[in-house]
Amino acid sequence: MQPQQHLNIADLHSFDFNDHLNIENISNDWLEFVSPTSTADSHNSETIRNEDPKLQILESKDVQNEFRLACHYCRVMTRFYSVKDPEWNFYSMVNQEFAYRYEPLKFSILAWSSLHLSIQEKSSTKTAHKYYQQALKSIMNQNFLKSEIPLEILLVGSFFLCLFDIMAGNLHTTNILRHVYGSLKIGSLFEMTVQQTSLKESTGSLSPFSYQIVTWLIYLDIRSSLFVGNIQFPNYITFEAKKKQNKPKNGDIQYLLSSDVYEEKVVSNIFDNSRSVLRSSFGGSYPNEVEQSDILQDRILVLMMKNMLMFGTLIRLKNWLDQCGNSVEFNPQTLKAKINDLYEENIKLLEINATDRVSQFHISIEMALIHAIRIYFDRICTPDIRTNLACQETAEQIFKIAVSLKALRPQGTPGSIQWPFPLVIAGIETTNPIYQSWILRELEDCEKEGWGLYVTKSKNLCIEVMKRQNATNQRVDVGEAMKELFDGYFIV
Repeated sequence: MQPQQHLNIADLHSFDFNDHLNIENISNDWLEFVSPTSTADSHNSETIRNEDPKLQILESKDVQNEFRLACHYCRVMTRFYSVKDPEWNFYSMVNQEFAYRYEPLKFSILAWSSLHLSIQEKSSTKTAHKYYQQALKSIMNQNFLKSEIPLEILLVGSFFLCLFDIMAGNLHTTNILRHVYGSLKIGSLFEMTVQQTSLKESTGSLSPFSYQIVTWLIYLDIRSSLFVGNIQFPNYITFEAKKKQNKPKNGDIQYLLSSDVYEEKVVSNIFDNSRSVLRSSFGGSYPNEVEQSDILQDRILVLMMKNMLMFGTLIRLKNWLDQCGNSVEFNPQTLKAKINDLYEENIKLLEINATDRVSQFHISIEMALIHAIRIYFDRICTPDIRTNLACQETAEQIFKIAVSLKALRPQGTPGSIQWPFPLVIAGIETTNPIYQSWILRELEDCEKEGWGLYVTKSKNLCIEVMKRQNATNQRVDVGEAMKELFDGYFIV
């Protein structure tokens, strides 16, 4: 089966509306696109269009729309979740290497770009959802290990579908991840057994790029489960404990009792196999100063994974406590020492004399994450109080980080997929009316900048939780409030 090629942007590095694009017509012939801002004589352009019937295809509404969305991706979306120079960042690399050669990725990028444009223009999202359904169908019908479509395409297409879900304020991500995890047999990333210690045994040679996408998919899985509890990761592990017993064992307690082993395994795999992704993709043109910054970014990525794996462990803890109550099978306080150790590891990032904006931004993000972990853990263990001094001080630290991030990220963008959900956690915990007001105003500003429908929901969720906690003088289960307020869940 030949790959289906559609809209392809040839040179991302200098892309603007004056560039020439290659657009495939329905007969798979390549056409040269005459830029809409071309200074060529309009009469000559009209003559060319009339003489060459192939160019009439460009009048198609769908083709023009795809061109507009591709431009929006290159000019806006490549900067949306990255503070790195768009010439050299992950989203530009995806566009340059893969974007429009295969339908799963093409449609997922068009869906995400279309949704963002619709939110900014306050117009219908019908077209965005059309592309989303096309992308979803093309990905969910693939067996990742047997497909003729490259694995990297399927993984990054799945990733962009998840980004669409976040922006749309939906929670379809779990179904996508269930398919990815099952099809890719991702559990072998976390296996305890000697026989199945490498993902490569399941997939062949998994590229560094694929490893990095898997990292972000796990991140999104954990984040999507923060207040819902239906975490997929790592449901495809073969537990040794289960093998030794003839009766089922609660998966959450299995993970809690063995989390150190799994976390060490996945962190080791990610660190060993996902470094220097952008350097290897861009090749010799990649600037040395950017590569030097990437060395620190690789270290920060591993720490991000440790932070999110801790969130994953705490989600398992909440699930288990909800089911088993005061069971003595596992003492939640044993996690406190692990969280303190992780906090110290994050603090060491502050000792690095990072002078570039990218490193400063991501170090601040990780500090916000570890602060959010401490609040999240305390809310799980002591749900019957309103707050305590330690959590108030921690929420204040997140507030201060949020203020500093505004100066580091490009205006109108989050700058990272990890922001602003730590701010939401600070917002539901703090009792300081000044911080509460600032956080709500900040979320409202993000909403006006077009970050996504989930920001509107997050703001309204914060308001509702604040009201309930003020009324009861106790912490509120955020997941329950979310379900009651929105008749369902979304990714904060």
